[in-house]
Amino acid sequence: MNQRKEQFLKSAKADKLRLKNYGFIHIPKTGGTSISKFGAKVMSAGGKFPVTFPHGWTAELIFQEFPKIQLCFIIRDPIERTISGINSRLRMGRPQYNSMWDVAEAVSFGFFSSAEEVLNGLASTDERIKSAAMFAFEHIRHIKHGYQFYFKSADFVREHAGRFAVVKEIGETDAFVSQLCSLTQIAPALRETHYRPLHVAPQPTRNLVAALTPATLAAVRAHLAREYEIYEALGQLTGRIIP
Repeated sequence: MNQRKEQFLKSAKADKLRLKNYGFIHIPKTGGTSISKFGAKVMSAGGKFPVTFPHGWTAELIFQEFPKIQLCFIIRDPIERTISGINSRLRMGRPQYNSMWDVAEAVSFGFFSSAEEVLNGLASTDERIKSAAMFAFEHIRHIKHGYQFYFKSADFVREHAGRFAVVKEIGETDAFVSQLCSLTQIAPALRETHYRPLHVAPQPTRNLVAALTPATLAAVRAHLAREYEIYEALGQLTGRIIP
């Protein structure tokens, strides 16, 4: 465990406003920024909120450090999440953030100027372009770590299903927030006052997916095959809440 994670862990375990029996895991490009900021506002108002794990914390590591914790999180179709992640990094996180590209991202965006170009690259017969697309998938922030990073495998999800308290699709974020508040006894007034959706895309990502060619869709789905296996296993958990 690196120093940054150790500092976070020490702070989380000492914070009396953190509910140690519940955690929120922020999977990139699933609306987690809105939830995290909501949690910070709830605690500023004197309420309690689940431990909020930022990018880089896997379910396995969380379970090791918090043996009794149950996790809550939002999921999203892997292709939609990929498109959203690429577009976010093309903007360097703006307007919410201003995070410069690292060297690998600069290389990737030297080849590709849009998410569509990256995805089309996986279906390219030009080995140079296809290799660049594969490099982009492995190095662009927000997409290089997907469900396989956070949950290992579909078998891991099924084995630990009883420790996933609230799981919802991104289109059900309002229901997720409502269930999270109910489960953790956050007053409805705090939700009404402090929860605000952030990072709302100007164009629905599903529209961008619909515009992809069948060949590109097939190539991307093949590349994300393991992501879809885990996503589908997680999808089996979206209709319930575990107290």
